[in-house]
Parts: sequence; structure tokens; C-alpha cells
Amino acid sequence: MNELIKIRDVSVKYDISARTLCYYEDLGLITSTRSDDYAYRLYDDAAVQRLERSTYRIKEPVS
Repeated sequence: MNELIKIRDVSVKYDISARTLCYYEDLGLITSTRSDDYAYRLYDDAAVQRLERSTYRIKEPVS
């Protein structure tokens, strides 16, 4: 089942601000799902996995 996760939950889990998540979305790194009756940004499993890969590369030490 494809569970949708609120932006706040993703923010807390990955220690990334909600604003940074919105910025990543503006860049096209991740996409959110929104419905007319629900104002929060929701992320599916694919978006969360892409975020995990992106943040791993960003936080990876440079040698």
C-alpha cells in the first residue's frame, strides 16, 4: 500500500526543515501530493526514497 506522509513527519524523521522540503520540491528533486480538501503536502514512498538518496549525497563527507 502506498502510504502518504505529512510534510511535518518527513521533516522530523530526516531532520530537514519544512522550508527545505519545499525548496527541494521547487527544484524538482521531490514531488508532493495535495488534494483540494487537505491543505498539507503529502509525500508518497517514491518521494521519500528519492529524498533519502538526495540527502545522503548532500550530507556525504567530501574527501
